[in-house]
Parts: sequence; structure tokens; C-alpha cells
Amino acid sequence: MYLYKLSTGNKVKTGKLLKND
Repeated sequence: MYLYKLSTGNKVKTGKLLKND
């Protein structure tokens, strides 16, 4: 979920977790 990470620059950790999933 790279888009989510890019969309939420403030929540990089959350994006990383989603990407891992």
C-alpha cells in the first residue's frame, strides 16, 4: 500500500505496516 504511505506522510509507520501486510 505505497499510495497509503504517500497519502499519509504524517503516518509513515502506519503506511509501512499496511505495506507489510
